[in-house]
Amino acid sequence: MNETEPPRFSSPCSLEISDRGVKFVPEGGWVNALTGWLSLELAVGTRTGQTARLKVCANPECQWVFWDASRPGTGRWCSMQLCGGQAKARRYRKKKGGDAHE
Repeated sequence: MNETEPPRFSSPCSLEISDRGVKFVPEGGWVNALTGWLSLELAVGTRTGQTARLKVCANPECQWVFWDASRPGTGRWCSMQLCGGQAKARRYRKKKGGDAHE
């Protein structure tokens, strides 16, 4: 794989096509089911442009991947209570000149 080529995911699964539509059928245990489902969702989302709300937390100490459910799609943190609140507190202390709590 070169740097410009997207990563390839492999998980044993099959698709069942019927009159009702297409059904994803994982093979193996729950780990294969989860990775297969996530791989399929990412592939479809990438093709349709629906991964724009899949983001990485702006906290450099966290870097969790999260789904931005905010109305305008401008979320920056995985959790406002954790990373967002900490970032706002740091910014406030820095603005007030009190870095004693960091």
